[in-house]
Amino acid sequence: MVVSGSWFVWLADVVGVVLVPLAGPAGFGDRRVGELRAWLHELSPGRVFLGALFGWLTDMGPTQSAVLQQVLAQQPDAAVLREAAFCGAWPQLLGAPGVRSWRTVGFGIFPLTLSGAELTMMGPPPPRAGLDVRGAAAAFNAELAAQLTGATAHVQYVMAGLGATAMLPVISDAQILLPGVFAQLTVPSFEYPRIDAPGIAADRGAAARTAHRMAAALLVARAVAAPGRRAHAGHRGRPRPD
Repeated sequence: MVVSGSWFVWLADVVGVVLVPLAGPAGFGDRRVGELRAWLHELSPGRVFLGALFGWLTDMGPTQSAVLQQVLAQQPDAAVLREAAFCGAWPQLLGAPGVRSWRTVGFGIFPLTLSGAELTMMGPPPPRAGLDVRGAAAAFNAELAAQLTGATAHVQYVMAGLGATAMLPVISDAQILLPGVFAQLTVPSFEYPRIDAPGIAADRGAAARTAHRMAAALLVARAVAAPGRRAHAGHRGRPRPD
């Protein structure tokens, strides 16, 4: 079963799953993405752009959470497989009341947007005079966290409104760390070597070559769902290809 915008019913039919549609801001399709792309391009880079981008993703959270809770109430033994930007499962991971799935797995098809001892969320840090790679990474990550202060605070506010009590890490890291397990579906050459990677369930085989995130979620489900348990995929959505 997949929670996504109703525009993606065609993909659910192709994959052979049941679609539980989202409405309002969370139920967008290619037209809405086109409108948002133009709007985002009008914003200045940095704090304003990052706040708008993460705010747009997070503001889908209440609708995503409400629908996901309805699904989990009917299937309390389901595992949740959520795309990195789908935050409908975040409230319960942050202590909100409601049905918390027995396992929540995040997944993405890009390199991890995760800071580290020698990496930024965008890969190796740019060189800095007088600093080794760790020093440069620490400086860059601190600057990025400052740029994301407003975005992280907004996410915290939205999650608190849904009953969350725990504090978020910086939002770019939260997407990867909150589920506890993250399935990275990119190919190895797209990722950067990490000396301090958290517990990540990597799948770089057939799933990494899957064209659509929804199909990838189903492949991950077969790998992580325990025998006799169902898997449920939370999906933010991706425009239909031509």
